[in-house]
Amino acid sequence: MVDEDDFLSCLKRPLTARILDKIIPRKKSVKCTKFNGMKDPKMHVRKLQEETIEYMHDRDLLAKLFSHSLKDDALKWYFHLL
Repeated sequence: MVDEDDFLSCLKRPLTARILDKIIPRKKSVKCTKFNGMKDPKMHVRKLQEETIEYMHDRDLLAKLFSHSLKDDALKWYFHLL
């Protein structure tokens, strides 16, 4: 049974522990365009989808890789969510 405090804590976080604990295998390292928050975020996500298409079957890995596509203010924003 899930503890109520744990459940409420999960609701406050955008990523589950399963995603946060996901280990990115070296062979799945993706070199992707970095987003700094200054350009169109929708275009960035579209580009990232193209660059990570071979991993589309692993949603947890994609969620984890998303942070690797951010830099500067966009990365600060992301870490603030956690």
